[in-house]
Amino acid sequence: MNLIYDIWTNIEYKEYLKYLKTFADKDYRDFQISLMPNVKNILGIKMPALRKISNEVLKGNWRSFLELCSSTYYEEITVKGLIIGMCNVSFLEYTHLIDNYSLLINNWVTCDTFCTGLKSINNYPIEFWIYIESLFKSKNPWQVRMSLVIIQNFYLNDNYINQILLKIDNVHHEFYYVKMALAWLISSAYIKYPGITYGYLTNNTLDVWTYNKTLEKILESRDVTNEQKLMIIPLKKVKNHNYRLSR
Repeated sequence: MNLIYDIWTNIEYKEYLKYLKTFADKDYRDFQISLMPNVKNILGIKMPALRKISNEVLKGNWRSFLELCSSTYYEEITVKGLIIGMCNVSFLEYTHLIDNYSLLINNWVTCDTFCTGLKSINNYPIEFWIYIESLFKSKNPWQVRMSLVIIQNFYLNDNYINQILLKIDNVHHEFYYVKMALAWLISSAYIKYPGITYGYLTNNTLDVWTYNKTLEKILESRDVTNEQKLMIIPLKKVKNHNYRLSR
């Protein structure tokens, strides 16, 4: 199907939905449902197909497409997010699109797929770092998770590591998916910056669950040496597991 239009109308969009459904895979749908049990209307379309569709729409009037894009199916939302992530627009328009899309997020897969695809962040790294603060302070837990996933994927580097550890220590949230994202971020920081992050682990305000989950992720990582794991194990505030060092 042709997906490159100067103007999208309801007629083209209905044809697009029919085309989208031709990629549905029942087995993959069942797999996705197991990951997102509370998400409805999943067709079961693999990411390569959705990326290809998004790339084609971007060649035409993608803004016109987004205006018509509904949220009936999980895959419609995913395609919309992929298009936003790859579009080349001003910083203000980009953050406006992100703000609007964030209101559609209701599961961790949509959240993380969207955030990892926000490639245009690289065009505005300084401005976007400031923008992330609004996500951090949001009352919407999915926006808070967004900020953590974005940091892990775009800011975990020499320029920002110290600021990251200061910023995340102000994240105190009871939402499970925020806690998990925080644990993943800190464990990733430890793998890349073990010295700095170890110092943070010995002096922080994390809640016990998030703190221990962070240590668990570090201990599970194959990128952490046995010597480093021996330093991490005693830090656990509650020992729920026995860890075997790799050989």
